[in-house]
Amino acid sequence: RLAAYLATHATGDQRIVLDADGPLLRHDTGPAPIASFADIPTKEALRERLDAFCGECTLIWYVADPAASPITAAYLRQILGLPARPEEESTSNLHLVRLPPPHTGAASPSTPPAPSEPSYRATFDHQLTLVEALSPVQAGNAPFTVWLRWQASAPTPTPFYAALQLRDADGYRWAEVGLPVLNEVTFPTSAWRPGEWTDQAFRIRPPATTPPGEYDLLVTITDADGAQQGAWDASGQFQGVRVPVGRIHILPPDTPGGPQAATCPPEHQLPPGPMQGCVADPPPPAVASGDPFGLTVRWLALDRPASDYHLRWRLTDGEITWESDPMPLSPYPTSRWRAGDVYDSHYTLRSDPFLPAGRYRLTLSLWADDRPVWSTDTPIAEIELRPRERSFDLPAEGEIAHPLNLTLGERVHLLGFDLDRSQATPGETIPITLYWQADGPTDLDYTVFVHLIGADGRPHGQADYRPGGGPTSSWVAGQVVVDGVTLPVDAEAPAGAYHIAVGMYDVASGGRLPIADHDGNVLPDGQAILPIEIEIHVAGGTSP
Repeated sequence: RLAAYLATHATGDQRIVLDADGPLLRHDTGPAPIASFADIPTKEALRERLDAFCGECTLIWYVADPAASPITAAYLRQILGLPARPEEESTSNLHLVRLPPPHTGAASPSTPPAPSEPSYRATFDHQLTLVEALSPVQAGNAPFTVWLRWQASAPTPTPFYAALQLRDADGYRWAEVGLPVLNEVTFPTSAWRPGEWTDQAFRIRPPATTPPGEYDLLVTITDADGAQQGAWDASGQFQGVRVPVGRIHILPPDTPGGPQAATCPPEHQLPPGPMQGCVADPPPPAVASGDPFGLTVRWLALDRPASDYHLRWRLTDGEITWESDPMPLSPYPTSRWRAGDVYDSHYTLRSDPFLPAGRYRLTLSLWADDRPVWSTDTPIAEIELRPRERSFDLPAEGEIAHPLNLTLGERVHLLGFDLDRSQATPGETIPITLYWQADGPTDLDYTVFVHLIGADGRPHGQADYRPGGGPTSSWVAGQVVVDGVTLPVDAEAPAGAYHIAVGMYDVASGGRLPIADHDGNVLPDGQAILPIEIEIHVAGGTSP
């Protein structure tokens, strides 16, 4: 019927566009040229093909196939100026799109342009490219689907595995689904040819006790050995090992979960009250000095809360030795909860790193309108704080061969460096010692990078490592860290003059700590170029 309709109504100066290789390609007998765009992986290439196919035409019949790739369908809808997603009440799969002559791929002036959806392009290990991601804008606690489009950018000697994670603003992981990256005939990436691509559906289910709010969707790639692969964007910037592919708003369930959803072991129950709680995931039994630790409490609102509850944590060894600042009971304000709502709250705590090592009791107090709900603090767990060796001895004047005065972020200082040699050959290593001092803990745990930068501005050797003295988020004011680093020189490094770049970055996101000199000037690219030149000599050759 659709073929007969188009044969009657679509004229030879118009075009018929399909988003899937459906039977209409075989049944069409009308004068209007018809083409499927299901074999094009990128939006840019699809736009170019559509421009070439349409030419000077001013009217397109777009046939939306329910079996089409959601990503391809979204590309066509965006280019043609249709709403990014079809209306739920619409049952028509035929759309008439008028274009202004000459055709430029733009929508008709009478049609509001569709909001462009962001492209999350990233290449993992320079081999597997995430071309696009498509996710819903909002969901309840039922499963929802995220579509990812993969393309092999180079031969991949190992199968890759993808994990899609649902994380909150604090980075806590609420849900995850992992799958091997397979093409449509279930071949792993190690069997793909460069340029081959496929779409993959990830079905992710938030726990029923996930609090409503905004969450990030992130994807990681691991190889057959479980090693996480770094990602780079189209401009060559490092993006870390977790690449964002969208945001989703989790809605409250249609019906509150009620007491049956608030199950926990009896020994983990908290005192009775209007907010009934239980420890769903207890803290670890031992924590190193200054390290963060987490736990999860499941809360049930017996009645509709009249205010926003908050709580306070303490560590005590008979006396109060550490106390947290007041914090909300939940990121979803309790004043918006209904009677019977059940949500989990994850808390990340960090004790005072100057607390003596020993055993402590973690307690909790609950507050409403600045009044305690419980008569006494409630014991939650016994935690052992383990000692961590720290140094606070600054090097004597003249002890650092190359003193510096650089500040990374707000709390880390690079005091200087020692360098044993300024010449090397490809394949050798260059020992370097870095001197750090902290003003306190950082917000994230940072990794140090040391790059050997050539005249072409590219690294020809690099070392990435976690600095000494424990995670940077556990450093304390005045702490001094001395790191010995071995910087390798690439075997193919050309002869010439090189410099060494140093900085810190977050492995998960790839974001670098900004660096400022002693005058407060921010250094470009989040890296410090050390004031020394390295000469690389190639056997049998001469340096330029």
